[in-house]
Amino acid sequence: GFVGESLLALAIWTLLFAMIGGAHPRVRACAHNAFEMSHRFCGWAMLVLFWLQTAGAAGEVAGREGTSLGIALMHTPPFWCLLLMTALVAYPWLQLRRVPVRAEKLSEHAVRLHLPGRAAACRTIRLSDAPLRETHAFAVIPEPEGEDGYSLVVSAAGDWTSRMVAAPPERLWIKGRPTWGVLRVAPLFSPVIIVATGSGIGPVLGLFSGHAGLDARIVWASPEPERTFGKGIVARVREADPRAIIVDTRREGRPDMLALALGVYESAKAEAVVVISNKVVTKRVVRGLEGRGVPAFGPIWDS
Repeated sequence: GFVGESLLALAIWTLLFAMIGGAHPRVRACAHNAFEMSHRFCGWAMLVLFWLQTAGAAGEVAGREGTSLGIALMHTPPFWCLLLMTALVAYPWLQLRRVPVRAEKLSEHAVRLHLPGRAAACRTIRLSDAPLRETHAFAVIPEPEGEDGYSLVVSAAGDWTSRMVAAPPERLWIKGRPTWGVLRVAPLFSPVIIVATGSGIGPVLGLFSGHAGLDARIVWASPEPERTFGKGIVARVREADPRAIIVDTRREGRPDMLALALGVYESAKAEAVVVISNKVVTKRVVRGLEGRGVPAFGPIWDS
């Protein structure tokens, strides 16, 4: 009836405004987990309410025309839209799987997690220990050709990552299918400059695992690289680029990454720069390079 339909509409609008409020940039920055949960659960609740609303409207048509509810639904356009929306929402969860994890402690600030299976270079997976609550994206590092498995580097940069470093789990959930990361564009340019800070070196190693002969220069800034990430990772960086610029920010201080990237770009006569860093550094370097006419790429930071 009218009252029921009004209550459904009011509930839908309430949930919609809750999602909009949670998606405000300031709210997302201060309470990202709350944003994820409100977006997920409010979205699911709205989908259920839309189903109830559509079924109610189709039921009235069925009663008025003397047909079955199924026939009435099939002749209702929102039914097909809801069917498609439900399938799209369900798809990533149908891919949810729990996998064993082997942790390689790099330091008190970083850990390398090894997982079974295969993953291509420049791919990103979403990991979680509680998938209903939160998931986190990480770029993978494929094992050498012929070996099974892949790995990823986690550094203590937040509450979840700090927990992973302090007490690495034996199993984790992987949600959805792997997606392409921004470093996918790097092989389009020759030579290309790769700028990374901290654990951003993980995606960079993944790139070179799949493109060993890539003509590239690496600029990496991190506090105590060998102590934090281990001699093995530093050696792989040197192997990928014997002339790599590795800055120990603990000893030398934080460099001007924009000036450093621009200098290497000009000296190498490169075609583009790809930046893998935190939000502040990425935006500053990418925008600074673009303002000087340099093709530059980085994550969009909108997840």
